[in-house]
Parts: sequence; C-alpha cells; structure tokens
Amino acid sequence: MTSESRPTTVLERAIVKARQGSLTVQALLWTLAASEVLLLSRAPFTDVGEFEPLVVERDGSRFLAVFTHSDLMRAFERPERSWLS
Repeated sequence: MTSESRPTTVLERAIVKARQGSLTVQALLWTLAASEVLLLSRAPFTDVGEFEPLVVERDGSRFLAVFTHSDLMRAFERPERSWLS
C-alpha cells in the first residue's frame, strides 16, 4: 500500500486492520471521515465548482479515486489533472 520511504498514515493502517477483520467498518468510516484524503481532477480548475473528480473503472464498476497520500497519486497524475485535498 505504501512505499518504504514514508510511514503509513493512520487511515492506511485502519484500512489494513479492517481488511484483517480487527477493525469494524464503522471505525474505519470514522477514521476516513477524520482523515485528509486527496482527489484528482480530470482537468485543471480554478474554482471548486469546476472540479471534475477522477473516476476509474474496474470490472464494469466505477470508483471515485481517493488517495491517502500524495505519493500514491503519482501513477494517475498527468499535466492536465489537478488535485484537491
């Protein structure tokens, strides 16, 4: 989930614990709500009303791309995209 060059975030650790079954979904959602996450926009924007979130498709389902750390966005970053935290 993370590179070895930085420590994991509280949210990343909560995701791991929830996947292992040692943290409830409710606790994970509270952690998510209290955490800073990053979103990529499909196009540059100057006003939040212009923000177009990056949505990815996998196996026929669409997902909002949400990142726990800027390091993780690099694979999706392009010059035409901006980010919002």
